[in-house]
Amino acid sequence: MSLNGTLERVGQALRRLGIESPDPDREQVKFLVAELLNIIPQGTYGTKLFNALARLTVTTAVEACCFRQTETGPEVLLRQRGPQETYPGQFHCPGSVYRPGESDADLFARLQRTEAMTDIRNPRLVGHNNHLTEERGHFVALIFLVDAEAGPGTRWYSVMDLPEPILEQHRTKVIPTALEAFHRERT
Repeated sequence: MSLNGTLERVGQALRRLGIESPDPDREQVKFLVAELLNIIPQGTYGTKLFNALARLTVTTAVEACCFRQTETGPEVLLRQRGPQETYPGQFHCPGSVYRPGESDADLFARLQRTEAMTDIRNPRLVGHNNHLTEERGHFVALIFLVDAEAGPGTRWYSVMDLPEPILEQHRTKVIPTALEAFHRERT
């Protein structure tokens, strides 16, 4: 496509977005491309673009819940989100969203690398959470019970004394659903 054709298409796209720029010039196109590259890091969508896209569709997430039984009761493995992540500082069960073309095995391998769990084994689908009002859009979380060990950045917490702040959906839906399955497996 020629530069003039590209400029015309960019102008049309900007007008559809309500941005008045009937005839974008080469500098505006370079600026737009530079801005897109700032929000699309190599290899991923980046948080800003992901959050914008998530509002347009239903996103499928996976929550990997791991429990252990102690003398004082069951404990759940949790991770605290970093300051640059969505919901900074909040505790949650490790999880992620499916990427295009990603298998369950690929996703769990990525969780081992990115969510500080070690050796995730035996994932069992035990429920789901259809979260219509998630801040970023409509999310359906598949809740898996997994066997794993704590890694750097994760820690065991009593299910009777969960840390604060914790993602509300994890406190009210994800952890109880997985804990029920954990108890069923033990009986």
